[in-house]
This record gives sequence, structure tokens and C-alpha cells, in this order.
Amino acid sequence: MERIIEKLLENIRSLGIEAVMMPQKASVNLPRFELRLAGIEGAGIDRNNPKEGKLGWERITFTAEFRSDGTHIRWVTDTILALRKILPLNGTPMRVSIKTDQTYELDAVWRRLSPGRFEYDEESPMPERFVEPWEVSIAYPARIIGQTSPEEEI
Repeated sequence: MERIIEKLLENIRSLGIEAVMMPQKASVNLPRFELRLAGIEGAGIDRNNPKEGKLGWERITFTAEFRSDGTHIRWVTDTILALRKILPLNGTPMRVSIKTDQTYELDAVWRRLSPGRFEYDEESPMPERFVEPWEVSIAYPARIIGQTSPEEEI
């Protein structure tokens, strides 16, 4: 599982956007995605390993908040430039290559949940914040995480 998460974070960073799996301290003023686990679910039968049944594939989903803190025109410009980099993600899968016994080409599917908004925090060193909620999910064969499925344990 760690390989999937680490590769997703690496792919986000390759866009020039910081990526942080929460809870973790983030650099306050960089445009970034803060990812939080939203859940996991069965995603279907693995045709290469049908004995695993309906949980042969799983899907892990994260909330992914794009956040940028700052003030002044330069910050607004940097935020806009970062948003331009992530705009193509909406509806276009991001390829995530995972190497285990073989290489699996998985798709991280992104969905922008709503337009961004500004928040104000008087106690923060950067009082203005731009926040845009996203969701990202990745389906993968359950066997690549190195654990048996719950069905096999019964």
C-alpha cells in the first residue's frame, strides 16, 4: 500500500505542486495538495486471479484539498499558475506505475468537487488561504499490497 501512496505523491510533485499525506506538517505558503484517507472499497474481480472473488480489486480514495496561503499579487499569481497545472487532472487519469512482481499501470482518477474559495484566518501568519476540494481514487489488484483479502480470511 505504501508504494501506491508514495507513487501518487511523487506524481503530484512532478507537476510542480507539493503533496502531503495528512496528518503531517506542510510548508505553509507553498501551493500544495493535502491528501487525507477517505476510504477503501471493493472494485471488482481480478480476471488474472478470479479465486479472490469480488474483492480481487480494491479502490482507495483520498480527499485532496488544493491549498495555497499568502498575501499580495505574487501569491495570487503563483496560485493561479499552480491551478493551471492541476486543471487537466479533472477527468483525466494520472498514470501511476507500481512495481511489485511485475509493473502495474494504474490510473489515479481525479475529480474537482467544487470551485475554490478564499478563507481568512486572523491567527495564521498567512491570513488568506485559497482552498479547492478534490477527490482522487486509485483501483488496484488487491494482491499487490501483500495481504490476503478479507474474503480469504473467513
